[in-house]
Amino acid sequence: MDTIVAYFNSFLALDWMGIFRVVRIVFVVLNILLIGIFVFAWRQAWKYRPQFQYPKKKKVDVSEGSLVNIKDDWEKILEKAKSDAPQVLTIAIIDADKLVDDVLRMLGFPGEHVADRLDKLGRTQKLKTLDSLWQAHRIRNNLVHATGFQISPRQAREVITTYEKFFKEMKVL
Repeated sequence: MDTIVAYFNSFLALDWMGIFRVVRIVFVVLNILLIGIFVFAWRQAWKYRPQFQYPKKKKVDVSEGSLVNIKDDWEKILEKAKSDAPQVLTIAIIDADKLVDDVLRMLGFPGEHVADRLDKLGRTQKLKTLDSLWQAHRIRNNLVHATGFQISPRQAREVITTYEKFFKEMKVL
């Protein structure tokens, strides 16, 4: 029992403030060392970060021949839109969406699909018709991909009007 008391007394007799100071200095040095390693690793990793570049704001710069083709194609779409037959209106909407894709491609917007190009367009330009154009594109996708999706002639003409507003805002019509 005397040895336990002796160990306890020697334990209490230790210079705890000195030990605390040494431990504190060790941890401060470790923190500084870890911060230095982090900064070094950050600077090395910075070289390999991906470089994102969004397309610059573009003005409509299509050739006269392309504009004539767009206008001719649009006139054909409008002729189809005069019909009341659902199949003809569906084809008119699909053709109008394809024409939007062609225009966006001519303007240099990258992407694999119309949705990719519309996304890039929305990031680079503020358009009044962008939200309604997205809605029209969704309707086109439903017509093509959703079995049994129906649209009334009035709704189809509204979709065609949305495409027309977009073309006018982009100054290709």
